[in-house]
Amino acid sequence: MILKRGMIGGQIEAWQKYMNSAGYNCGAEDGIFGRQVENATKNFQKDNDLEDDGIVGDKTISVAITKGFVPPANLAVPESKGITLEQLAYIMKTAKRATLELHLPLINNCLSKFEINTPLRAQHFLAQCGHESGSLRWMHEIASGEAYEGRGDLGNTKAGDGKKFRGHGPIQLTGRNNHTLFFKYIDKPELVDNPKILEEDLGMAWEASGWYWSVFRRINRYADKDDAEMCTRLVNGGLNGYSDRLQYLARAKAVIK
Repeated sequence: MILKRGMIGGQIEAWQKYMNSAGYNCGAEDGIFGRQVENATKNFQKDNDLEDDGIVGDKTISVAITKGFVPPANLAVPESKGITLEQLAYIMKTAKRATLELHLPLINNCLSKFEINTPLRAQHFLAQCGHESGSLRWMHEIASGEAYEGRGDLGNTKAGDGKKFRGHGPIQLTGRNNHTLFFKYIDKPELVDNPKILEEDLGMAWEASGWYWSVFRRINRYADKDDAEMCTRLVNGGLNGYSDRLQYLARAKAVIK
């Protein structure tokens, strides 16, 4: 686990709580690693003869554990149980390190939960998500969604549904129907009124992507056959961006064996 300035999430909040409890004032426990958290971390490192770079890496965490810090194990998956940071960085070619670190445990949770558990399955899934999200850059569709207005096949039957239910999450879950089915799957049907949560809650966004892939569309069966075209059709509805998807797939195959 590496935490540093610019990152957000539950791991950051856990570190903030520890810093404050240990007497290193880092301000609000809001899950945002800002300047105050960085300075508090540097002070902790100085007091414990560590390199005071403000980055919470393995050495800093090890010392903190001896002093009472309990890492949020439920938020992190050992790399041996999934893909590594280096593998993800190679696949998501333009993603920043902080972005990769933020997504990695969520991706590994997703791969495990939805049985995307063979090299071929992981390769194809990450290739499709890589293309759809622009190497994890976008958690919502870049287009406005106007093209989906009135699309009965997507369940967009109400005025404004096209924009409201444009693609969300790494796999770009699209349409009122798909959003409704996913929120029912996680027993939170009321969230259909707030589909943007799938671009704000990254854990839920990856769960939606895994659900769409393995439960709803059952795409693992085509990944098992190394059928990139069918995987693309089930994600995209056609073959838009197919050559780019194949490039992501080639990179995934190069590092996931």
